[in-house]
Amino acid sequence: MIHRNAPLTPTGRLRLARCVVDPDGALAEAVEEESGHRRREWAVNIDSTSGRAHQHAAGARRRPPRDFP
Repeated sequence: MIHRNAPLTPTGRLRLARCVVDPDGALAEAVEEESGHRRREWAVNIDSTSGRAHQHAAGARRRPPRDFP
């Protein structure tokens, strides 16, 4: 059974080969640019959420216990 998103017909194999073999480097350049963008986006997201997530996820008390001297 062949999956409809991955045709192994001659036309499908030719399309795949065109994606894999990138003579002018445009596809590789686009992938590198996108991956750099994703790395920066990931770093910003981690930096901006780590402090907030820790305060709420750690189970820290918001007020002192009643028996605190």
